[in-house]
Amino acid sequence: MIYSAHDDSVVNVLRFFGLDFDWIPFASTVTLELKYSRKCLEALLDDPEKCFGVSILFNGVPQRLDGCSGDIFTLNGCNYGEFTALVNRKWYHGPGAPDLDAACF
Repeated sequence: MIYSAHDDSVVNVLRFFGLDFDWIPFASTVTLELKYSRKCLEALLDDPEKCFGVSILFNGVPQRLDGCSGDIFTLNGCNYGEFTALVNRKWYHGPGAPDLDAACF
C-alpha cells in the first residue's frame, strides 16, 4: 500500500516506533516490511508467528528498534512477537480507546 503524507505525519510515525528525527528531508519514505521464512513455516507448524518479522526503513535505511532483536533475517526490526508487543505498549489505551475517533474528540 502507498500513502502520501506531510513531513509531520512521517515524524509522528517514526516517533511512534521510538525513532527520533529532527528534520525530515523532502520526499522521505517510511517502509514497513512484513517478512517470513517459507522453510520455517513448513518446519514449525505449532507456532507460525516465530516465522515472521517486521522491518522499518526510513529513506531506505533499516532502523533498529528498542526492545527488538531483529526481524528473522537481520538485526534490524523485530520478530513478529516483539513488533506486536511494541505496538501494544505504544497504542492508546485511555478513555474511548476502542473507538479512536471518539477518543480524539
